[in-house]
Amino acid sequence: MNISDAAFQPETRIPLPEDEVHLWRVDLATVAKGEQRWEQILSADERAPRAARFHFPQDHQYFTATRAVLRTILASYAASDPKELVFRYSDKEQPSLNPGVGNPQLSGYCPGAISKPNLSARRR
Repeated sequence: MNISDAAFQPETRIPLPEDEVHLWRVDLATVAKGEQRWEQILSADERAPRAARFHFPQDHQYFTATRAVLRTILASYAASDPKELVFRYSDKEQPSLNPGVGNPQLSGYCPGAISKPNLSARRR
């Protein structure tokens, strides 16, 4: 699936059969232009200090868009609100969702792949 619009909004619930893998490709240069919208989806710890650590505006925008798009997509699979997803972080700062929803891994940039039994988004 290709996301190339800052106004991207997936279906309320995206079905994922056991025998499918969904690939997502995000045009960050375009999607990042909706930064204000994306910042509203992020949790407090994603906005500061994580997003705030980037010195260059483009890096900040890309991080914000990537994390918010990840939240939006995962919430569509889990039929939940993207703002309500709670991530835990490893000692290497890799995020993971609470058990029962999946275990996404995010390196900061897309593309990503979503599959069962563990919902995951992996850097290629």
